[in-house]
Amino acid sequence: MNYKELKDEIKQEKKNYYDKNIMKRLFIKTPNLKIYKIIKDAKIYRYYKENHKNIFQKIKFVYYCKKVHKNSIKNSVELYGKFGKNLIISHMPVIINGYSELGDNVILHGMNCVRSKAFY
Repeated sequence: MNYKELKDEIKQEKKNYYDKNIMKRLFIKTPNLKIYKIIKDAKIYRYYKENHKNIFQKIKFVYYCKKVHKNSIKNSVELYGKFGKNLIISHMPVIINGYSELGDNVILHGMNCVRSKAFY
């Protein structure tokens, strides 16, 4: 995955979580916006985890690693795995292991724990 594909995926994810009505977005804080930001940071983290070749990408990797960890503690959502397009999280808490892979169009309702059998 290159950076342009990542940006296209993030734009597509934004359509799932943002309301089209601007007045609603300005005056009503919905938890969907928080979930979108968590998913966006997790996707960028995963991109830099796989593609940190030069020093600037390594710095961005460390930054997003700390940001995702901070979000996981604050919101009880751990998204370290690899997931495809259109991930929808309905309720929190959700845990996705770093070795697991989810496909496209996955809908997760609350209290989920996804793991892989990589080391078990």
